[in-house]
Amino acid sequence: MNAKHGLHGWIVAITTLVLVVSRAALADTASHDLQIYADELFGGRLTSIPLTGRYAVLNDNATFGGRYPYGLSRWFAVRLEAGYSAGRAARLAVGDSSLGRTTADLDILFNLAPALTVGGRRVVLYTELGVG
Repeated sequence: MNAKHGLHGWIVAITTLVLVVSRAALADTASHDLQIYADELFGGRLTSIPLTGRYAVLNDNATFGGRYPYGLSRWFAVRLEAGYSAGRAARLAVGDSSLGRTTADLDILFNLAPALTVGGRRVVLYTELGVG
């Protein structure tokens, strides 16, 4: 992965942390919503050794899906997430390079500051632990 993609990844992560306000992470007990997302999966090396003289790489591609967070309390929420990316491998000598992936995650969200407000608006800073 080159520096350009690394920088984009950090920008996306910071923007997500600042702008994405998951109501479930802050909400009262038994809240829920449905979130639809679209994003970009940044490419990188797929192998640690060169194949046929070159490293196989993942082409950048769009990814999309949905999330269903369910607030258990002001401090905790669980989130079920499913997504799809139609990425493909590049720099391969032969064979099918389609890597269409469907993913499913189950995450636990922890609200770091449930009463935080900035300029009169509620802001959610959360971290998550997930499997999938």
